[in-house]
Amino acid sequence: MKQVSSVKTTGRQGRHYFLGGGIASLAGAALLLRGGQASGRDLCIVKQSGGLGGSLDGSGDVQAGFLVRGDRVFEEHFVCTFALFDGISSFDDPDCSVSDEFWAFNRDYVSGSHSRKRCNAPDRHALDLGWKDRLALVRLTLAGERKLEGKTIDSWFRQEFFDSSF
Repeated sequence: MKQVSSVKTTGRQGRHYFLGGGIASLAGAALLLRGGQASGRDLCIVKQSGGLGGSLDGSGDVQAGFLVRGDRVFEEHFVCTFALFDGISSFDDPDCSVSDEFWAFNRDYVSGSHSRKRCNAPDRHALDLGWKDRLALVRLTLAGERKLEGKTIDSWFRQEFFDSSF
């Protein structure tokens, strides 16, 4: 079991505790702060991993590219998320909100992914994958790290897999 760490804004114990460092805890803490029901000293976020954000964490750089796993948490028009982010000052620029930073980042680094847009999704029946190829995909998905070590992609699949439209 991993050690659970506590993240606090000061050394004093908080009176509002949040389990997990994901968007729900961060939103709850932000709403308590915004509503004046708590100060930063009153908040304590208890979490297991090293960073805040849960599935909204982000990593990467210009050379390697960026990864933000949490894009799936945004509702259709981002209304709730940006209503929350509008009231939170940027870490780097107090005159700028987190929403402002988000829009600036997306203006400067345009995403090219279309994998979640249903209109662009290929018909699964047109992928030309036979049952052996499908089974190989399942086995690869379920394989543990030890089983993958030292293997190449062509050791998992037949040539027909690479010739398919998948």
